[in-house]
Amino acid sequence: MDDSRKISRALPIGTEIESDTDVYTIDSVLGSGGFGVTYKVVRRSDSRVFALKECFPNTLCERAPDNTMSYLKTNAETVEGCIRNFMIEARRFDRHNISHPNIVKGYEVFEANHTAYFVMEYVEGQSLRRYVKSKNGRPLSAGEALAIMRPIMEAVSYLHDNRLTHLDIKPDNIILETGEKAGIFRPVVIDFGQSKHYDHRGNATSTLTNAGCSEGFAPPEQYAGLTRFTPKADIYALGATMLYLLTAQQPPKSTEITASDIVAMLPMRTPKTIENAIIEAMQTDMRSRTPSVRAFASALGIDLNIASGGKATEPIGVIRHRNRKYSTPMMLLFYIVVAVVVAGIVWYAARPTDTPSQRLTKAIMSEDRYTLIEFANVDSLRACLPLALIYKKYGDSENAVFFAQKALNYPADSEKAAAFLQQMDSDAVERVLYVPSEDFGNREQDSGGSAETVADKSDSERLEEANTGGEEKPTNNANKQEETVSRSVETTTPSTTAQDKPDKSDYYSMTIGQLDGLARKGDTKAYAPLAVKCYNAGQNSKALRYAQRAQNSGTATPESDEICRKLAPKN
Repeated sequence: MDDSRKISRALPIGTEIESDTDVYTIDSVLGSGGFGVTYKVVRRSDSRVFALKECFPNTLCERAPDNTMSYLKTNAETVEGCIRNFMIEARRFDRHNISHPNIVKGYEVFEANHTAYFVMEYVEGQSLRRYVKSKNGRPLSAGEALAIMRPIMEAVSYLHDNRLTHLDIKPDNIILETGEKAGIFRPVVIDFGQSKHYDHRGNATSTLTNAGCSEGFAPPEQYAGLTRFTPKADIYALGATMLYLLTAQQPPKSTEITASDIVAMLPMRTPKTIENAIIEAMQTDMRSRTPSVRAFASALGIDLNIASGGKATEPIGVIRHRNRKYSTPMMLLFYIVVAVVVAGIVWYAARPTDTPSQRLTKAIMSEDRYTLIEFANVDSLRACLPLALIYKKYGDSENAVFFAQKALNYPADSEKAAAFLQQMDSDAVERVLYVPSEDFGNREQDSGGSAETVADKSDSERLEEANTGGEEKPTNNANKQEETVSRSVETTTPSTTAQDKPDKSDYYSMTIGQLDGLARKGDTKAYAPLAVKCYNAGQNSKALRYAQRAQNSGTATPESDEICRKLAPKN
């Protein structure tokens, strides 16, 4: 549906809409999307200007002659659910006292015209998309894009701290409020019509539909509907917005874009760190995506712990000659610099470049995970086994198994991949040899010495550990006693018959290895006990991973929730 038809469904200018407390008169139409229409309105009581969002799912509704919203009976359940969710989330936004200098303020929620309305702060300025278009299609520099995105990331991180997700972050929903000085802007996140609030267990407080997914900025999982709290949908949208600023191009749909597409879209001058940060934030598989806004900001070189306080942003692309006395020498210097840069570009373009095969070989030799992911995403099977080895090294067994299975189809690596998968399966069932990625090679034993990593152990030592039920040592005496008892039971009791195995109904009586085996087979009830066991054994990364899985599968316990609270990074 084109924009002209969407806007034609908007209420006419001059229409009065009555709330429980006042009357609002439509001054103009600010925008229209698949989920609703936003107006600029004037409040009758004090002539103050506001923005008014109308819930209007345009694919399911029509505008009746009396300006009310009408819809077919066959669509009634869906439309009325949209209206109900719209009001629930708008009221929660207001009730949680969301207040941030880079987030639009909410004021009033009410029903009228057979639909719902949300009164918000009116921000005078232009959308981020219009700002980019005003530069004649020229992408923003990396510095300018980062200056604009920093306060936006602070605002989204603040939302996540309050268990809210925006779910429609895009250049159209970021307004650059013009300051008193030219070139000074305050970026403001607007349009919370699709935002979702989640309870303390991570459950959505209303049902999400996919009516408003913005193509190019919504991740694949959002089209299917989200019911559990995760910041990763907003992180994908932030990555796509950053990509838009650096390219001035609409990103492809999330189910169609690849890492290679991102690399091809970005200008050659883009710093590698920023390129990699965007690729990680826009992973189509949410399990591989950047986990938090703070992590994304850090990958871009921004420390959100040093807050900007929502101050206005001055894009560094704005140049002012403060002293005309020096303007001529400065212009001469400018042309010299341009000449040097152009010469550098010509040299760079003419230099010998690696073929894709050579790039992949270098990535394998240097263990360049980002380049290997780039090749794996375009089904380069030669990249899969090296990538599996890297993931195993850093404790991500799921991705290690995933890429090793793909490597089975590459003849040169098929035997090694099969042996790798057999070893991974053996490791999962017989014992736990997991080393968290952040502590890899640095963990200390109870005696004070350096830790022995998986890669340092010989086959005979591993076999001995498997026969004795060897596991990582707990970090306190109480846990040592618990695991000692568990080991004595394992080593003295035969486990070859079904009746001698631990009762699955009593998961806490099992060892880490046994629970890990059940979890890998999809037994969600094993997640919470496994998280607790791993936490008690000092395996914090694995404990957090399974505690979060317990939350996502609805099998969390107070103990696993407490592990999430203690170990999860603040978003």
